[in-house]
Amino acid sequence: MSPKWPGGPSNLRWRKQIGMVADLILHGKMMSVDPASNLAGFARFEAGQKIDSGSITLKGGAIQFRLRELCDRLSAYPTPDVLVIEELQGVIHNHLRWSVAAAMLGARAPDVIFCPIPVWKAVSLVTPGYRKTDENDATCIGQAAILTAREIWTPTTPGQTQSGSSAS
Repeated sequence: MSPKWPGGPSNLRWRKQIGMVADLILHGKMMSVDPASNLAGFARFEAGQKIDSGSITLKGGAIQFRLRELCDRLSAYPTPDVLVIEELQGVIHNHLRWSVAAAMLGARAPDVIFCPIPVWKAVSLVTPGYRKTDENDATCIGQAAILTAREIWTPTTPGQTQSGSSAS
């Protein structure tokens, strides 16, 4: 079942961001992150398929040490072509803002896009057995990017259709 995408300017901005990297999302490596300063979720994808996911529990202590740990843990994975991270909205605690920066530094991706919360939540609503965890949220963030990329991707090779076969 396809998600019912939200309308509005945040969805238009999302689709524009996806359009610029759709080919990388569908054919390259992507990491998605649900940021946090205590427990962050992540998922990794290759060629539009999930290959790994999990959560990163950040040990107690001062925020700078937890953020460093998040950065170090994400940097242990191969560098993705695209990082998709939850877009923070409204009044946000600085620790959460900093965790976004730590995730961006740790992933080292050349392209970063931000997924509006209503977009990934639309995916969670059609995901069988979905339950709220940071890992599942990160997976839904990545799936939202893949589903959107599939909807809007057009091949760059002249004479080729979206499925990769030659046009008549």
